[in-house]
Amino acid sequence: MPQAIFRIETDTHPLIGLLTTGSDKPTRYFSVDDAQLRDASSNGLNGIRAILTADREVPRTAEYDAAPRLRPFHAAPSADGLVSGFMRSHVSKMPERTSPREPVEPARWFFKGIDRWLRETGDALHVPADAIALIEEPEVVLVFLSDEQGDPKYAGYTLGNDLCDIGLHLKDPAYNPYCKLCETSLVPYVFLDNPPTSVTGTVTITRNGQTSWKGDFSCGTDSLYYTADEMVGHFFSYPIVRRPGALNYVFLGADSASYHDGYRIADGDDISIDFASHNVQLNNHIAFTPASVVTAS
Repeated sequence: MPQAIFRIETDTHPLIGLLTTGSDKPTRYFSVDDAQLRDASSNGLNGIRAILTADREVPRTAEYDAAPRLRPFHAAPSADGLVSGFMRSHVSKMPERTSPREPVEPARWFFKGIDRWLRETGDALHVPADAIALIEEPEVVLVFLSDEQGDPKYAGYTLGNDLCDIGLHLKDPAYNPYCKLCETSLVPYVFLDNPPTSVTGTVTITRNGQTSWKGDFSCGTDSLYYTADEMVGHFFSYPIVRRPGALNYVFLGADSASYHDGYRIADGDDISIDFASHNVQLNNHIAFTPASVVTAS
C-alpha cells in the first residue's frame, strides 16, 4: 500500500502524520506546517516525501494517535481551493465509443465548490429538502497545488463521496450545476503515489439503524474511458485554474451506485463507504435542509 499523509492539530502547532494504511507500522509525526507543505509540493511527490525527514520528526504519543485526522492541504491565503471533476468518464458509461479513441474529445467537467466546503468523515452532508433523487459516488480524487509560477504539481490522491442529485440531472442535464452543489466529503488522507489503477470496496446505507442497501463498487484509472492525463491536461489548459498558490481537488468520476439498483437515499440515512483496497472508511449522515426564503427585493 502507498504511504499517506494527514494533519492533526495540537495545542501549539499542526503536525503531519505519515502512515501506510493496512500496515502494522506505527504512524510517524513531523513538525510541518501548511506553508511548508505547500512549498514542498512545488517539487511534486518527491518534494513532499523529502520534507518528511528525521530532523522534523517528533516522538509519537497516544495523544497524537487519538487526535482527529484532517486533510493535509489547504489553499494559499491568496487563493481559494477549487473542487471539481469529471462525469461520464467510465468505460461502462460510454457504450457508443469504440477503439481506437483518437482524436479524444475533452471529458465532461463539472464545478463542485471550493475547498472550504468539503466535509470530513463523521460530518453531515446537507442537501436541499426538495432533492429529487440522491446518489452516492465513491471516487478517486487527484490533488494538485500550483507553484509560484502557476504550474500545477501533482501532490497525490485521496478518496471521496461526490454526493449529488442525479434525479435533477436526469430531469434536465442543464440543471447539472445545481445537481453537483450537494455537499461532498473526503477521507483525511492524501496518498503519496500515482493515481491508482483500481480502488474497490463496499457502500452500506443504514436507515433507522438497519442496513437498507449494500453494494460493491470499483473505480480507478483502469475503469476510465479517458486517461487521467487526458482529463487533467485539458482542464489545466485554462489559466484561471492554475493561478499561483491554487489548490485543486479533481474527482475522476464514479460508476454505478445505489440509485442504479433502485434505491432512493432519504433524509436521515447514513452512508458508509469502505474503501477496502485502501483500508480506509468514509461515514456521513444525510440531512435534508429546508431552504430559507430569499428575495431580491
